[in-house]
Amino acid sequence: MNLTDVLDHVAQVLAPAADSDPSVLGTSDALAAPCLMLGWSDPWLEPMGPGCTYFARLLVRGVVARAPEPGPGVESMAGLMCYALSKLDADTESWPVLDVTAPREFEVGGVPYLDARITVRTAVTVEVPAPAPA
Repeated sequence: MNLTDVLDHVAQVLAPAADSDPSVLGTSDALAAPCLMLGWSDPWLEPMGPGCTYFARLLVRGVVARAPEPGPGVESMAGLMCYALSKLDADTESWPVLDVTAPREFEVGGVPYLDARITVRTAVTVEVPAPAPA
């Protein structure tokens, strides 16, 4: 898979199939929880060998509403992480999971949420697109 196609592909893999499924966002300054946010992780690219083939690290951030008590939020997060992991596992592409963080407080636009992060890795190629014909 080309590096430029990874985020779009994962967004399609995680896209809601039912009204109760979480939305999928890129980087955002506003959101409606629960949702999944996609972005890159560090290191972004790791060389696999000669040529333009790399491992890319992708971050899938689960975000749920933060309740006054942590219990319900952590329970909701567990369900959201299971949802995302099962969708990634069912994809025809390989998404090896490198780690999954514990839930922690996360703020967007001054509103507190809980988030947890799944870091996955996949092999990618880095190809410069050919220029469009004039």
